[in-house]
Amino acid sequence: MRISSLLLLLVLPLFGGCAHTIVVAPDFGHLPTAQKDAPRMERPAGYVMSEADRKRVINSGGGGGDSVRYTLYSDIESGFYHVLSNYFAHVYAMNRPDDAAVIKDKNIELIFVPTFTTQSSSSSLLTWPPTEFTLKIEINAVDLHGKTIWQQEVTGVGKAEFSEFKSEFGLAAKRAADEALQKLDAALAQFPKD
Repeated sequence: MRISSLLLLLVLPLFGGCAHTIVVAPDFGHLPTAQKDAPRMERPAGYVMSEADRKRVINSGGGGGDSVRYTLYSDIESGFYHVLSNYFAHVYAMNRPDDAAVIKDKNIELIFVPTFTTQSSSSSLLTWPPTEFTLKIEINAVDLHGKTIWQQEVTGVGKAEFSEFKSEFGLAAKRAADEALQKLDAALAQFPKD
C-alpha cells in the first residue's frame, strides 16, 4: 500500500460526523390537560408500542456534518399516553395489536397504532444541535377485528437558535414534540364518542 493511500485512510475519519444523543420529549407544561366539563370516554383503549420500538435508535441530521440520535418511541411515549388519557379514562400499552392477554385482562375495546417519523437539520456549519426538527405522527384506531375506525396525521415543527440551546441541545425536537402532541390532542377532541 502506498503511503498516500495510508494517509488518506487515516485522515478520512476526521472528516466524518459524530452522532450526538438528544431526547425528543415534550414539555408537559405545554401539553393540554383533560377538560373538566368534557368527561373522558370509558371505553378501555390500548396503544401499540413494542419493546423493539422503544429501543430503536433513530439517526437524523444535525449541524457541522454531525448527526443526532434518539430513542424516538421511548422518548415520546409518555406524552402520547398523556394525550390519549385526556380523552380515554383507561389507557394501556400493548406489545402488538393482537395481544389477546392484554385485550382480555383490560377489556380493551379500541386499539391505537401510532407511527412516529422525524427529520432534522441545522443551519450551522460549526455546531451540532439541530436548529429545525419535524415530528410526524400517523395514527390508526382499530376495533378488535382490525377494522380502522379513525385515522389521523399531524406534524409538529420545532425551531431553535444556537443562543437558545444552553444545555438543552434537543430544544428544536422538544418544540416539535410539543406541537405534534398539541395537534393530536385537538384531533382527538373529534374522536367518535360511540
